[in-house]
Amino acid sequence: MSLRPTLNFLLYQWLDVESLSQRARFADHSRETFDAVLETCERLAREKYAPFNRLVDTQEPRLDGEQVILPQATHDAHKAYVESGMLGAAQDYELGGMQLPYTVNASANAVPFVQAFGHGVLAWIWLDVALVALEYDAGATNAATAGILGATGYFYHYELPKTGAWLRPAESRDMTCANLPEEAF
Repeated sequence: MSLRPTLNFLLYQWLDVESLSQRARFADHSRETFDAVLETCERLAREKYAPFNRLVDTQEPRLDGEQVILPQATHDAHKAYVESGMLGAAQDYELGGMQLPYTVNASANAVPFVQAFGHGVLAWIWLDVALVALEYDAGATNAATAGILGATGYFYHYELPKTGAWLRPAESRDMTCANLPEEAF
């Protein structure tokens, strides 16, 4: 089940994002380029993020004493996302971006898989930060180190578990919103 028809309605009928192409900044874009961006993110979510959802539950991030170890699939998915150009798609051409309207960029990246993946990457970063802090303050006697460890613990106990809730609607293929008439929006 795809939520693409709902997204298309919101972007093209309700928000009229195609009209942004009349502005000089977005003149290189059209509905075709917007659709290509949405399809790219949808494909990345389906092919790269969704397959490792269960994998990271069974092969949780771990410390080997020096660095955080994640399943290779997380690295592959992140690499594919970065290589797609979506990381800075709304940025100016001069900065390596696509100069995409923010509305289209945010819509393409609002896929629950991308959001959940982002939290997985943040968890990895928190572990790296904690490792560096402990390297310099092994006993966690410094207030800054204690703060970093506390923030890391908070993230792992209260933020990371949210990813399951974010992914459940996508996994269940619930049609609640998709079945609403267009007039409801």
